[in-house]
Amino acid sequence: MKFLLLSLNLLLITACSNMVPVQEMSDARQAIQAANQVGANYHAQHQMLKAQEYLSQAEHHLYQGLYHDAKDQALAAKQQALKARNLTLSMENTQ
Repeated sequence: MKFLLLSLNLLLITACSNMVPVQEMSDARQAIQAANQVGANYHAQHQMLKAQEYLSQAEHHLYQGLYHDAKDQALAAKQQALKARNLTLSMENTQ
């Protein structure tokens, strides 16, 4: 019985680690869209380019089945987009 529970736990952990990062990809796309809506493409071009680059890499990894790498790149894309959005908003507040 103990062996069966251990095996099931191991199977569950393995299955979870190979899951498609759907939420992370969606979050990254939404963060980029939100940054674009406040004009980050103009005010924070460098950060937006990096965000788009990370998202592109995430999509590439996703199609290759490298879900862990795709998740990491999607999270990086989201962070860059949020950084661009916040930078743009802070620039607007100082004007």
